Amino acid sequence: ARDAAARRRRDRIVNRVRLAADRELRAVGESVLQDAIAAAQGRIAALRGTPRYASLLWQLVDECFAVLPDARIVETDPRDAELVQQLLEEQRVHHLTVDGSLATGGGVVFAARDGRRVDNTIEARVRRGERYLRQIAVESIPPLRERIQ
Repeated sequence: ARDAAARRRRDRIVNRVRLAADRELRAVGESVLQDAIAAAQGRIAALRGTPRYASLLWQLVDECFAVLPDARIVETDPRDAELVQQLLEEQRVHHLTVDGSLATGGGVVFAARDGRRVDNTIEARVRRGERYLRQIAVESIPPLRERIQ
């Protein structure tokens, strides 16, 4: 009886330590993930003003065309409005009105008359990527029990 009680106490202590370690590991993992996302956003934001940015911006516009070809408005950041207009003219796209009132680190939002929208801004892409990165991070860290035993 005494041995059984001691085993139960030991098991409770071990389980508490495992839970605390799991919480700490999750917190560290979340911190690393947030740091990686912030670094990626910083690098992406630094693209504005480089020769590569026009190409990136056109890719974002083109992806919106594929999803919402009947869009009538392209929303973008005021810093990008002139470039978006120029890219549309170069591609002989004349049915879109450029609205430069969107606060974004880059990219565009296409809007159709019926209310459908396609958000292809840097922030939206990072949000979509964050879900994927979070899933990878969770799957790549084996449960603590496997590491302890």
